[in-house]
Amino acid sequence: MVQLCTKLDKTELPMFLKLSKGNCIAEVKEDGDRVRMRVGHKQVEMTNRRGKDVTHVYPELQDLRG
Repeated sequence: MVQLCTKLDKTELPMFLKLSKGNCIAEVKEDGDRVRMRVGHKQVEMTNRRGKDVTHVYPELQDLRG
């Protein structure tokens, strides 16, 4: 399951870390896409975090087929 992130202001970071008590993972959002890739014997399938098929956006990765 993928959980959508919300933007956190840097001034809120100390409070976030205190409240999460190490039970959360946070990361910096860089420019780019986050996709889930499935490689099968005959196809490569990629979906974004909302489940939309984005395979056509990366045709160069079709060479990864097994």
